[in-house]
Amino acid sequence: MESGFESWIVREFRHPVPSEYQDFLCRGVAAAYAESSTPSRAYLVTGDGDEYEVSEWFSAERIPDIYRCCCAEGLIAEHLLPIFDSCGCVAALDCDERSSAYGSVLLQAPEGYFDDARRENVYEEPVLLARSFSDVLADLEGTQDVTKASLQDGTHEGR
Repeated sequence: MESGFESWIVREFRHPVPSEYQDFLCRGVAAAYAESSTPSRAYLVTGDGDEYEVSEWFSAERIPDIYRCCCAEGLIAEHLLPIFDSCGCVAALDCDERSSAYGSVLLQAPEGYFDDARRENVYEEPVLLARSFSDVLADLEGTQDVTKASLQDGTHEGR
């Protein structure tokens, strides 16, 4: 990971980022999960049992561009850092210390509408996916093997 990522967070993001997320990027876990999910499918399963297919992890190098693009389109707020693309939706880490969901992972659907009065795109509130980023890793790690096995024997229905 390039050393400029941490300085970019401080300069551009202006919010503290939980260390587990930075550790995740530094360890290169994102690449490992993305590679292992390529032959089959990886799903993030929430506590309610909802499944979200993880399409693509955003590497540290790509996050600044993804973040700026999402902010410009009104997809995510300033205090959200994108983590992955899930079936066309942006999953982001909430890093706003003033938020009751600080450190939680949210899913923002791309559907919205253009507000003429505000002259910008408006999107629905993001859906809470997980209470912490470590929950995301645990859920994803726990479901990948199950998903691979069920895809091989034909018991898992794709969404």
